[in-house]
Amino acid sequence: MNINNPEALFLITGELVVSSIAKTEDRIREFFNGDRMEIPSSYGPVKNNPEILWGSELDRTRGRYFHGLLFMHGWADYIIKNIDYSAYKEAAKLIFSWRKLNPVVELGASSMAYHDETTAQRLNTIMSIILAGVKLNDKDSLQELKKIALETSDLLASTEFHAGLNNHGMFQDISLRNYAVIARWDNDQKRSDKLSIALDRLEEYFIHAFTDEGVHIENTPTYHVLVSRNLHSHLKILAALEIESETLIELYKDAANYATYITMPNGKFPPISDTTVGARTSNQRIFDEYFLYASSAGKLGKVPDHNSALFRKSGYAIYRSDWASVDATYLLFQAAYNDNYHKHSDDLSLILYSAGQEIITESGPFSYNYADPYSRYAYSQFSHNSIVVDGRSIPRTDDKKSSVLITESQVTEGKFEVTGVTGRLRGVGHTRTVKVTGPVRQETITVIDYLDSDESHDYEQFWHLAPGLEAVIHGNGFEVFKGSDKILDAFIETDFPIKVSKKIGQTKPTVAGWSFPKFGNKVPSETICVTFNASSNAELKTRFELNSFSYVNRELHSKSSLHWQVASSARRLNYLEIKPKYPNEKYPLVFVFSAMAPVGNFSFNYKNTLDNSNAHVFYILDDFGDQGSYYLQEKGDLSIFQTVQDFIHNRIKHLGKTGQSIIFAGSSKGGTAAIIHGLRVPNSKIIVGAPQTKIGSFLKKPHPNVLRYMTGGETQAHVAQLDSLMYSPEFTTSRNSEISIIVGKSDHHYKNHVLPWVEYATSRGIEVELISLDGTPHSEIGKPYRRMLLDKVLGLSESGSQIKSPIELSTEPKSVGAWFDRVSKRLFASTAAFGNTESSFKLYRNESLIDSVKYQEDNFSSWAGLPSGRYRVRGFIRSFPDKKVSAETSDWIDIP
Repeated sequence: MNINNPEALFLITGELVVSSIAKTEDRIREFFNGDRMEIPSSYGPVKNNPEILWGSELDRTRGRYFHGLLFMHGWADYIIKNIDYSAYKEAAKLIFSWRKLNPVVELGASSMAYHDETTAQRLNTIMSIILAGVKLNDKDSLQELKKIALETSDLLASTEFHAGLNNHGMFQDISLRNYAVIARWDNDQKRSDKLSIALDRLEEYFIHAFTDEGVHIENTPTYHVLVSRNLHSHLKILAALEIESETLIELYKDAANYATYITMPNGKFPPISDTTVGARTSNQRIFDEYFLYASSAGKLGKVPDHNSALFRKSGYAIYRSDWASVDATYLLFQAAYNDNYHKHSDDLSLILYSAGQEIITESGPFSYNYADPYSRYAYSQFSHNSIVVDGRSIPRTDDKKSSVLITESQVTEGKFEVTGVTGRLRGVGHTRTVKVTGPVRQETITVIDYLDSDESHDYEQFWHLAPGLEAVIHGNGFEVFKGSDKILDAFIETDFPIKVSKKIGQTKPTVAGWSFPKFGNKVPSETICVTFNASSNAELKTRFELNSFSYVNRELHSKSSLHWQVASSARRLNYLEIKPKYPNEKYPLVFVFSAMAPVGNFSFNYKNTLDNSNAHVFYILDDFGDQGSYYLQEKGDLSIFQTVQDFIHNRIKHLGKTGQSIIFAGSSKGGTAAIIHGLRVPNSKIIVGAPQTKIGSFLKKPHPNVLRYMTGGETQAHVAQLDSLMYSPEFTTSRNSEISIIVGKSDHHYKNHVLPWVEYATSRGIEVELISLDGTPHSEIGKPYRRMLLDKVLGLSESGSQIKSPIELSTEPKSVGAWFDRVSKRLFASTAAFGNTESSFKLYRNESLIDSVKYQEDNFSSWAGLPSGRYRVRGFIRSFPDKKVSAETSDWIDIP
């Protein structure tokens, strides 16, 4: 070992003095003039006042910054380059003022004055100012500065003050090593002793600080690179001191491998533990060409040999679709608890990146001030993609490190499936399996959570979205949008009812829905929360789709022109509100329920029809499960039903509507829901087409998935439970509602569902108007139902009670009617066409033809802005396949 090797002196001097900080001169001048100093924004501006800087107790973050003299970084470089003696004297004066206020460890003005790592940083700064003084041939301040440096080095060399095998201890020993090489004014033997202490400790630390796979144990990629950078520098200094260490060289190579694969496609690190959001390494060349490629997002270096990587003993599994561009898909799954330092409560969390950005991410750290509510949130499970038991996060650290690990793994170029476990939850064992399948950049990520417990618990599963993304919540999943572009959706399968909600920028009763792009800075971001209760073991399967989406995009996001809204009580309800074009106290209030649609295709019905009325309409989505719930239940739990009821009664109360001005509408499944919910509103009108009344029997063959969702199974008992709903007093109590049902006689619903229920309802005093159409199978009920619905809704447009329809419903086309709506100022006309027909209209004013409407499927038309006069309409009905045409003319209508 050659302690006086000039190359070692050169290397360490460069580390201490050379600065890359911009505008150093301006910062120094502002500070020396007593003006506000430009420092990291989270610390706030300060003035050159020792009493403020280190004369009082400071929080940990500020205390480290000021007592470590970190604000002076770059000053020595400026002083030497500009030969600025006055700046040097001011720097020395500051150091002396610090020493005066903090003479010894026991008398420090702040608990951070002699903090372990802070003390090491301060010695580095003092040494840099000493090097500047040597360069300027200072005679006045150097001796006192050297004395302070000597005493600090003695403190760092002592066993009692050493922080141990952690990065704080590393910084202490680096600072002690630097002193031993530079302080040639000190006794050579003492310097050698201190250097030996530092080198022995550093060797032990670096071996301890990395796992066998080369992963730094302090849980954070930025610290991995920070420590690796110090290892890289240390290896160069060892070489200059003529010392070899094959162990550290191999360790450094393994560290480079982990750093390469943990880097996301955009060249940034994932925000796990104390890694800040969007963190990027400041030195891309500290490792090999592979890391250079990863950290430069493919601009430099060499493409790594593999796409994915497993660090099983360390607790990290990384999927990457390819290295071709920043749009690659990247997934990080962690079951890592390698040390207490910088650990967050993030066991079994994952991060998903695709199409150029993070999608499922984490909040990142806020500060080291554990008393701050945002810091506590950042450390807790609530800010990570994990599962919380009974509303309490696990602690940041405990004595259960060994219970967090990867237990099974298959990570190859063709397969990614990894299972991790944690035993840190209170009274619950948590196992999470993550699978990736599907084409490159169109992957499906399946997350299976298994919770093992003998007791009942309340659970919360969290998924955190990157800032700027918006989630559309459905009953059992969510879609993710960036602006109006859909980039992800998730569907959750369980054997028990769940509630899906989201939080953003919440401060009370607890902090939730935040991201921390920098220390001390916060921005709102959406957090998905899945809540449920399980009395024993529970399993959730969450399926994330990047391309073959589970949900058809119906543009429920905030950028949509339709302006979807959300109501929440027991569950979350998506609805569309269409207000009357001509508001008045007599308009009807209509609640429309959706029919059965293909899996994942949650839509609404009859909007085009009702747009021709002057009604106030609410279209309520049944987006529960993968194909609906009849607006009723999940696994026997009636919270969906109660949520819809709450919404209906709240809207009725808010709008001040009563009695027959309230209409419930829908066909098929929607018709069933309209009857069930409409019967809960006294004196309402219920207008439905071909409803199912024996729900279980209907579902068991064509839609067993809905049967399972609603009841939890497919047995005859589950079928019977749903079949009994509409034949029970709970759901079919008469409140003087008027029910109109239209159904085709060729529809199996007629005999199997409608007739039995009409008989039952009649026996319970419920008035039912049954309109049965010859022919007309279930698939064709929409057209006649639309005509009936519009006819009845228009009948309520002018008064609060039903007025006589201009046309009687019939299976044979035989008439045309016309009427003027004084509220909307529109003339309406319709034919009594049903079945396979088309209608056409001619409008006459007095005896002159003024407008014609070509043949169309709809049997109605309307005109606005007509001048005063006498009008009538001639309607034509063309039937198929014979194309027979019949025509009728309406009575005269006077428009004032």
